[in-house]
Amino acid sequence: MVEYSHLAAAAVEGDRHIIRCVNQAFSGLIGKKAEDVVGLPFDQVVAEASALQCIEAVCRTGRGKTCVAEEGTEDTHRFLSYAMWPVYFGNGRPRAVMIQVADATQDELARQRTVEMNRELMLGSVRQHELVEEASHERDRLLTLINSMADGVWFTDKEGRVLLANAVARSQAQETGIDPDSVSESHPLSILSQVEMLTPDQKPLDMEPLFQVFQGKAFREVEIAVRNKTTGEVFHRRVSANPILDSENRVEAVVVVVRDTTAEKRAEEEKARLEEHLRQAQKMEAIGTLAGGIAHDFNNMLAVIIGNAELAEDDVGEHGRHNIKQILKASKRARDLVKQILTYSRKTGTGKNAIELTPLVKETSKLLRGTLPSTVRIDLKAQTERDTILADQGQIQQVMMNLATNAAYSMREKGGVLTIALTNVSVTEDNMPAPNLEPGIYVKLRVRDTGTGMTKEVMERIFDPFFTTKEAGEGTGMGLAVVYGIISSHNGAVTVESRPGKGTTFNIFLPCIGAHATKQHEEEEGVAPRGREHILLVDDEESLVEAVSSMLERLGYRVTTALNASQALKIFEKYQDSLDLVITDQTMPGLTGIELAKRMLSVRKDLPIILCTGYSEAVSPEKAKSVGISEFVMKPVAKREVAETVRRVLDRSNSQESTD
Repeated sequence: MVEYSHLAAAAVEGDRHIIRCVNQAFSGLIGKKAEDVVGLPFDQVVAEASALQCIEAVCRTGRGKTCVAEEGTEDTHRFLSYAMWPVYFGNGRPRAVMIQVADATQDELARQRTVEMNRELMLGSVRQHELVEEASHERDRLLTLINSMADGVWFTDKEGRVLLANAVARSQAQETGIDPDSVSESHPLSILSQVEMLTPDQKPLDMEPLFQVFQGKAFREVEIAVRNKTTGEVFHRRVSANPILDSENRVEAVVVVVRDTTAEKRAEEEKARLEEHLRQAQKMEAIGTLAGGIAHDFNNMLAVIIGNAELAEDDVGEHGRHNIKQILKASKRARDLVKQILTYSRKTGTGKNAIELTPLVKETSKLLRGTLPSTVRIDLKAQTERDTILADQGQIQQVMMNLATNAAYSMREKGGVLTIALTNVSVTEDNMPAPNLEPGIYVKLRVRDTGTGMTKEVMERIFDPFFTTKEAGEGTGMGLAVVYGIISSHNGAVTVESRPGKGTTFNIFLPCIGAHATKQHEEEEGVAPRGREHILLVDDEESLVEAVSSMLERLGYRVTTALNASQALKIFEKYQDSLDLVITDQTMPGLTGIELAKRMLSVRKDLPIILCTGYSEAVSPEKAKSVGISEFVMKPVAKREVAETVRRVLDRSNSQESTD
C-alpha cells in the first residue's frame, strides 16, 4: 500500500517506532533515500517533536490523529501535515502506524494570511471557500491512498454518512447484494439493512459495538458472516473500525477496514470436513477390528450348531425334522449377520466381477418401484460415459436397497421424490471429494431424498453399527454400516449431505475399470457328492471336529481327526502316503493352519489341503493359494458346501495325478 501510493507515506512499528517502509514520495519530501531511513527510529529522520507525539498518541489510544508540524530554521522552514491511523493484526493492540505526509507550507501560509485577512477585513466567506477547496483536495488525496489498499476501506462522517469507499469496499458491497452506486453519503443503517449480518456460528450479529465507534470507542477486529439476501450465498469478513479525533478529542470521522476471509474460511471448512471423514474412517476401522475379533469364535459355534443340526435332521422323523429346520434357519440367519458385520468392517472379500453399473441400477430401480410406498416417486438419471466397475453385484444391489429404504422411511409421512443418478467424476490430487481415493475416473451414484433430513449429531453416527433413529422393531441399525463397509471394500467412498427439513443426499464413488460385465456363476442344486477317500481333519474345537467328521463319514469318507497341529503332524508322519486330503483350521494353539500346511507340503507337494477359518487377518485366499493350499473356506459351512468343496478338491487332485 505504501509503495504504490502517490502521496508521501510511511509505516512505523514497535515501541521505538522503527520505520519499516516508505514510498518514493516520502523520500523526496525528506530528501533522503529509502535505504538510508528504513530501519531507523522515526525521531532520527523527522526531528519535529509534535510528529513523534502524534504517533505515540495513536499507539496509546488506538485512534487516528492529524497534526501539522513546523520544521527548519527561521530563514528556511516549512509546514508538514501528518495523518496517522493504527493498523491491527488481530492481537487487540496497534501493531503498526500508517503515516501520510504532505507539504502544507503553502496551505499553512495561506491559512495564516487568511486568518490575518479575516482578522482585518472580517471576510469569513473567503475562508469558508478556502476550507471547501482544501477539504475537496484532501478527499482526492485520501481516495488515491485507500484505493491502493487490498482491503475494503470506508470513511464516514461523525453522523455515520459514507464519505468515501475504495474500489475493494465497493466490490465487497456488490458481492453481498448492495448496489455500490447507492453507497455514497448513505447512512450505515440503510446499507446494512440490505444484507444479513451473522456471527461465524450463523447467529445474528450485535451491531451496537460498531455504532459505539461514533461515540469514540474503537471497534476491535471481529469475524462476521454476511449472507446475500437474494442469492443466499455467505461471505466471510474480518472488520475493524476506529474513530478519527480532532484536536479536542471529538469524533471527526470514522474509518472502517473490511478484509475478505471467504477463501480462507472455506479452506478451513474443507479441511475440517476431510478431518471428520478421517476420524469417521478411523472409528470404523476400530469397530471393524472388534467385529473381526469375535467372528472366529462365533463362527466356530455356528459351525457346530449347523453341523449337528444337519446330522440330526437325517436321523429324526418328520415331526422332529420341522424343529431342526427352524434351528438351521435361525443359524443361517446368524451366519449371514456375521458376514454382514465382517463386510461392514472390510474383513472379508467376496466374488467380484466386472459389471456395468447402469443396467444394474435400472434393474434395481424397477424392483424398488414395487417395494416403496406409492407416495414416493423415483427419478432415475444416468449420464455416464464409463460405468464398468469391479464389484460384487449382490452387494451393490444391497447398497441401493439399504439407501432407498432409508430414504423412503424419511419420506413416509408426506411422500416425496427419490432421485437416483449416475455420473462420472475425475478424481485428482486437487479434486478429492473424499479422503483416501486414488486419482482416476469414478462413477458417482447419487441417492437423494426430499425427506426430513438429519441433524449434525445424527450424521456423525449414521455409519455406526446398530445406531438407528427408527422405532423399536423397524430397523437393526446395520443398514448404513453395511453400506459403508461394502463401498470401502470396493476401494470407493461414501459422503453424505443433509440438513433438517431439506432432505439427504448420499454420494457413492466407485472406481471405473475398462472391462465388460460378466455373469456370476450360479451353482446347480442336486444330490451332495460322495466319496471313499481318506481325510485328515484338524481343528482345536472338539465339538466341531465331531460334527464335521460325522458329516464326512456319512458321505462315505474315511476320517482321521486331530485336535491340534502337533497331533496332526504325528498322524501325517504315519499315514502320509495313504492320506488323500487334509482339512485344517487356521487359528489353533502352536502352529497355525497355514504353517501346518507348509510343513506337510514340504514333505508331500501333491497333498490337497483345504484351509478353514472363522476369521483371520493373517490369511487370505490369495495368501493361502500362494503357499500351495487348494481351497480357502470361511466357516460356518453347511453339509452340501462341505461335500462339494471336498469333492472338487479331490477330483482336481486326481486329474492332475493322471495327467502327470
